[in-house]
This record gives sequence, structure tokens and C-alpha cells, in this order.
Amino acid sequence: FGACWGATIRNIVVKGELNVKNDLSKQIVQAGGISAWSRNVTFINCVNYANIKGVNSARIGGISGVEYSDGSKFINCANYGTITGEFNAGGILCWDWSTHSKIYNCFNAGKVNVGIVIDNYSDNNTELVNVVNYGESNEMASKQISKIKNCFHLLQGTNSLTNEYITIYDEIKMKSEEFVNELNTFIETRGNESNIDTTGWAKWIYNENNFPTLDVKTTWNGTEWETNE
Repeated sequence: FGACWGATIRNIVVKGELNVKNDLSKQIVQAGGISAWSRNVTFINCVNYANIKGVNSARIGGISGVEYSDGSKFINCANYGTITGEFNAGGILCWDWSTHSKIYNCFNAGKVNVGIVIDNYSDNNTELVNVVNYGESNEMASKQISKIKNCFHLLQGTNSLTNEYITIYDEIKMKSEEFVNELNTFIETRGNESNIDTTGWAKWIYNENNFPTLDVKTTWNGTEWETNE
């Protein structure tokens, strides 16, 4: 979609390649696997496998490029694609202009500048809850974002995050059954303790010797996402 406003988008799987070029030097172009820009949209059970590349001042997101004034919600969403933007790129949402989007129970497995979301405003209210980044990236979320609960970033080399609210785990820990239990325990109990409604959140699946994924078949009429093999 070029733009979405006030909609609910669910059960979308995107594949392929997308190259975005900005021929207008004074404007910034945005693009996303599902939507280039969104406003007051709820994305549920959406996954992007497409590799997306933007040149000449582009903001690129695995699910949505830019969120404008009303804030959007992302639930049970994932990105596997390589997301590249000369200006910015995010695995789920590139740029939260609204400063109060909610990213719940999502993960990024693709190579991207910033694993989940960028929001450089000091007064932001962007929320990240029960979110995992094990894709190749320098950061998981901007350091200005503080409304973060139960979020995890894969240790990559000697990297260290600038966001103090995100927990860094190594590959062994992230591929463990213990880690999956930690994610599911939040959905079952700790979400309610934090006054967060986790209704409709998919459970996390333990995949032996691999990273966890979401069991979206429980919220998607028995249909499963494809594996990234």
C-alpha cells in the first residue's frame, strides 16, 4: 500500500524485491513492505520477506516506512528481509513521526540499520513490548525510546546498545527454551501486571538450534507463516 489511514491490516505475507529511488532532491521518500506510510493503523500477523532498498534520502521499514500523527499498532509482526535506506531503515517501522506507536510481540530477523524502530524525539511515547531483534543491525531502537518492556537484542560482535532499557542476549541464550518461556510468561502473566492487554498475542515457539518464531496459526485460522530457509 502507498498509504493507509484508520485501517486494520491482518494476515499479510509479502515477498520479492523493492527498489525505491527519490528523484526529488528536496523530499524524503518512504517505503515499507506493507505500507509506505501509515496513520492510526493496526497491523496484525503481518510478515515481510522482501528485500527493500531505498536511495536518495529514503526512510524504509519492513512493515511500514513512516507513521504520522495518530500512532499505529503492530502486533505479531515480523521482518525477514534486508532493509536498506540511505537516510534511515527499521525492521518493523522506520520512523515513528507520531511518537506514540505501539509495537507488541514482534521480531526482526533481517539485516537492517535499526532492528525495530527509530524515534529521535525526546518527548516520545513510542512503546516496545515483548519484542525481539536477532537480525543483523547496529541498534534495536533509538535511545530516546524509554517505554520498553521485555525486549531483547542479539549480541553481535562487540556491539553495545545506546538504549539502556533493552536487554542483550547472546545466540545461545536466544536459541534456548528458557528464552521462549520468558517471552511467553510475559504474555500470560506479566502483561496483565503491566496493564497491557495481551489478548490476541501469538505464543512464541521453541525451535531447537534456531531462533524463536511466533505461533501465528493460533490467531490466523490455522495458517502458518513460511519458514525462512
